[in-house]
Amino acid sequence: MKWIDLKKERPKNGIDVLVAYKFENRNCISLANFAGKHELEADDEAFGNMIDYSEEDDIYYAPRGWYESSEHHTKFGLIYMSEVKITHWMPKPDFPKT
Repeated sequence: MKWIDLKKERPKNGIDVLVAYKFENRNCISLANFAGKHELEADDEAFGNMIDYSEEDDIYYAPRGWYESSEHHTKFGLIYMSEVKITHWMPKPDFPKT
C-alpha cells in the first residue's frame, strides 16, 4: 500500500484509515477517520464552544474534522485531532491471518 496525498484525494467519511502527520516535530501515524458537518453526534459538553447544535434535529454535533480512533478504549473511542495537520492517508490494512 502507498500513502495518498490528502490534497489529491480524501477517504470516505467515517471510515478508519491510517493517517500521517507531524506533531511537535515528530512524524506520527494514527488510525483515524473524518467526520463532516452534522455527521457525528456529540455530548453537549464534550467540545465546549466548538460543538454545533441543530435546533431542527435537537441534536448536538461534534466539529467537522479528523478523529483519532481507538478500537480498544470504549470511553474515548474518538479523539478530535484539532492540533494536527494531516497530510497523507492510506487504507487500513487487513488483520493478519493466523
